[in-house]
Amino acid sequence: MPGATRESLRTHAFPRNFDAAEFWRGAFIAWAVFQPIGIAVLAWSIVDWPVGADGAAALIGAAAYYWLIGGVVTTAVVTLLGAPLPYGIGRLLRGIRQDWIHAAAFLAYGVVVGCVALGAGVAVALGWLITSRIALAADRKRLAVD
Repeated sequence: MPGATRESLRTHAFPRNFDAAEFWRGAFIAWAVFQPIGIAVLAWSIVDWPVGADGAAALIGAAAYYWLIGGVVTTAVVTLLGAPLPYGIGRLLRGIRQDWIHAAAFLAYGVVVGCVALGAGVAVALGWLITSRIALAADRKRLAVD
């Protein structure tokens, strides 16, 4: 019905209650806020390359470009697949009125997700490095025998 207002989901018992639309709005906002952070982290990780000031600007542009290609999609998938946990956290906290408790809980969730992602990145890099070293050592051994 046009112009009709619905009752608030928030009650005395559940002052921070929410519905699916509000949850997905929050997930989208968190995803959107992270995009410039991702670009900044990627740019910072490559800006120390010895390329001079002009090259550094180009590297920052490249970081933004590559983030837009891979980072945006990857973080969207992680947001979608990871949604049940923050949804559950929100449901558990819906009876708690203090904003700082909610902020601290979601900060902790974000830190855990970040550590897991960092750990996965370290594991992949180490897996490649170890495999590469083994392959190169085998090549050296073959060359020494031939």
